[in-house]
Amino acid sequence: MLDDCLLENEPFGICLIDPFNPVSGWPGPHLVGTMARITHHEEQGANHFIELQGQRRFKIIDIIEPLLERDADADPQFQPDLHELLASIPDEVSPEERAEGKLYIRADVELLPELSGELSPERQKSLLGMWELFLDAMGKGIGLSEDILEDWSGAQQATVAEADAGALWRIASVLVHDPWARQAILEYDSIDDALDELMGNLIEPPA
Repeated sequence: MLDDCLLENEPFGICLIDPFNPVSGWPGPHLVGTMARITHHEEQGANHFIELQGQRRFKIIDIIEPLLERDADADPQFQPDLHELLASIPDEVSPEERAEGKLYIRADVELLPELSGELSPERQKSLLGMWELFLDAMGKGIGLSEDILEDWSGAQQATVAEADAGALWRIASVLVHDPWARQAILEYDSIDDALDELMGNLIEPPA
């Protein structure tokens, strides 16, 4: 998949795994995910280092199964190379299917619109205030001096100054660590509902 994206300059989809809906024996994806594009790629030996830029949300309409089913009895420590994987494709797979198919899960998707609505001035202030508090705590936690902290925090706050959907996604990606909570935020249609979910995952319940 990495080779395909690099050679064709195409984005790919990132989805949280849905273990209850497998695809050809592999863990399947949740139906709502995010497009991502590779902005930088570097090889170091056998390792690949990539930088990604998140793009639009999408909803899966139809899943395209990979050429290979998962072998439940395979040794999880064994990592076959590409030639070994291609040699494992069943003989009953036609040449046309081999030519068009892939070794990874693909899907036909519908791009979703940006979050609907706008935050009220009060809710914008709440979102940005929460971000400022986090930046202040983080800066002090890593020992930034007051003048450096002010400059750094100001630069980070400027990236979300519009308090729009893009700002909400950026803040959620940093502050929300639970992948299931992130998925819930991703699936909302309105910015107010997404913000409610975000704040609900940050405020601890009373003891």
